[in-house]
Amino acid sequence: MRRSVERVGYGSESAFSTAFKRELGVSPLHYRRQARGLVAASSGGPSPAPGLSDL
Repeated sequence: MRRSVERVGYGSESAFSTAFKRELGVSPLHYRRQARGLVAASSGGPSPAPGLSDL
């Protein structure tokens, strides 16, 4: 995730994770697991957008 964080301009993974959860309602890890089908979509948060599963 470090490369993604740097690409979008956040100074730390923690800052990115906090902003991500604030905007999408789930942590980046939960979002990624949901995108990969490892977590049921009904467990909270938005449906993953195409191309964001590699965050």
